[in-house]
Amino acid sequence: EELVKLNNKLTVVSKKHNDLEKSKEDMYSEYESEIKKLQKENENLNEIQNALESENQSINEALKSQLEKIQQEFETFTKEKEILHQTMESKLSETERTIDLLNKEKDDIVENNVSLVYRKESEIK
Repeated sequence: EELVKLNNKLTVVSKKHNDLEKSKEDMYSEYESEIKKLQKENENLNEIQNALESENQSINEALKSQLEKIQQEFETFTKEKEILHQTMESKLSETERTIDLLNKEKDDIVENNVSLVYRKESEIK
C-alpha cells in the first residue's frame, strides 16, 4: 500500500515535471517567436532609418546647392550695384561739368551782349 502511495506521488511529480517541461518548451518557443518578430521589426526600422538618412542627405545637398546659387546671385547683384553706382556718379559728374560749361558760356554770351549794347549806345551818341 505504501508502495502504491509512493508510486502515485511519483506519477503526480512526474506529471508535474512533464507539464513544467512542456510549459518551458512552450515559453522558449514563444520567446524565440518574439525575438524573430523583434528582429524583423528592427530590420524594418533600420531600413526606414536608412531611407530617412538618404532623404535627409539629398535635402541637405539641394539646400546647399540653392544657398550657393543665392550667394552667387547676391555677389553678382552687389557687383552690378557697385558698377551702376559708379556709372551714376560718373554721369552726375559729367552732367555737373556740362552745366558748369554751359553756365560759363551763358555768362560769356551775356557779357558779350552787354558789351555790344554799350558799344552800340556809344556809337549812337
